[in-house]
Amino acid sequence: MSLRSRIRDLHTSAVVADNEHQVRLRTGQLSDLSDRIATVVQGLSALRVGLAEVRQLNVEIPADLHRAAGHATDGLRSLAAELPDIAVDSDLDAAKVHVSNTERFVSGLRSFVADNWRRHVTQPLPPINRELVDALAESGVDVESIRVALESAQGQLLAIVNRTIPLKGDVDKFRAAFESVRASGDQIGNVVDPDIAKGIVGSQEGAGMPLVWFTPVRLQALSELGIIDRFRVRLQ
Repeated sequence: MSLRSRIRDLHTSAVVADNEHQVRLRTGQLSDLSDRIATVVQGLSALRVGLAEVRQLNVEIPADLHRAAGHATDGLRSLAAELPDIAVDSDLDAAKVHVSNTERFVSGLRSFVADNWRRHVTQPLPPINRELVDALAESGVDVESIRVALESAQGQLLAIVNRTIPLKGDVDKFRAAFESVRASGDQIGNVVDPDIAKGIVGSQEGAGMPLVWFTPVRLQALSELGIIDRFRVRLQ
């Protein structure tokens, strides 16, 4: 082999090696860009659902925000479809800027949805005296149906409140659970008069209730509840 041929072969090998390096480099860049697009599109889909839920909360929402989210999603999907056909030596700067701008938009949208949702689900719940419910059950008053409904509603609220971004139907689910808690409180009030409830709770505490509390009217109320036999007089 002549020196000229050897030099030509070495030059060809160098070109091939350089092309292979470019291919590997571009493959990595395209893979990274594709992953970023997929992540942003997935986030946008969830945020558009969340935005639709927040819209039901009488929150002031910029008129074009939902439309902008849709355009951002469509733009990224179009870009993702174009990636496989991009030449090895094509400039990816425009595509990277597109993705970066959309990521910033998504970040702002996420904050908007999450902040408004958090304000809604952290509103004070209807007051429920769990101590009273337990005391009534302990004293023999049948409050099992109320307890079951209350625990179910509180479990639903806990699951919903712990979500940063609402899922489809979460606003309705929150309202239903909220009203269920309120209804449970009303039912407890219907089961026992607040004055009698105070005596029931107090009787189960260490000091008990003074004997003078047990007036004929209160004794009659305890009798109607069917728990009069559960009370005992203790000399201190």
